[in-house]
Amino acid sequence: MRKILNDKKGFLLGKVTVELLIAIVAILVLAMLGVKLFGIFGKANDERKAEKVLDEIALKAEFLRSSEYTLNEIEVIVHPVEDWFLKSYFIQENAPPDGECIGRFKSCLCNCKEINCLSGLRVCKGINDELIINAKAIYYTSKKGTTYTQPKMIPHEVEGVLQFRDSIAELKIFDGDPLVLTEGGFGEFGTGGGEGFGGSGASGSF
Repeated sequence: MRKILNDKKGFLLGKVTVELLIAIVAILVLAMLGVKLFGIFGKANDERKAEKVLDEIALKAEFLRSSEYTLNEIEVIVHPVEDWFLKSYFIQENAPPDGECIGRFKSCLCNCKEINCLSGLRVCKGINDELIINAKAIYYTSKKGTTYTQPKMIPHEVEGVLQFRDSIAELKIFDGDPLVLTEGGFGEFGTGGGEGFGGSGASGSF
């Protein structure tokens, strides 16, 4: 009788253990799927935001060139992905990333996760005018330390690349050949604030 009870307890314990293991595996699988889906959603959301930034800049650049607009500068308020970069390519002088801005465009404007726009997520848009970016972006590389010193982070400046450091950015486009895009209120072209196409906007900090 005792043997039967022991066998029954062992069977129940084994069944509970198996069910517990199955539950743990199921939870882990669901967690992994959740992380993967969150990553996919996050990437898609970043790409949509990056695309909207480019659309807004292209729209304002086109309006600045139109006969309806009489000022020589225009303000652009965008809501970028933080820590992404904005880079412009002259189609005839420096080739844009592979497969981007195919067609009769003068410039290719790219909004990228990486500073070189060659790897990682990026969205590009062809522009019908030559457009340069008057800004500097900074990236860091690590210099290996010695036995007695810590590794050092070495800053590097890259001309012609704008880094979005906040979730809202105030930009300006100045008329000319080429068009010049700069951070609102900064740089030799910008004076800050002002009204442009679509009224006045909030100031951005970088």
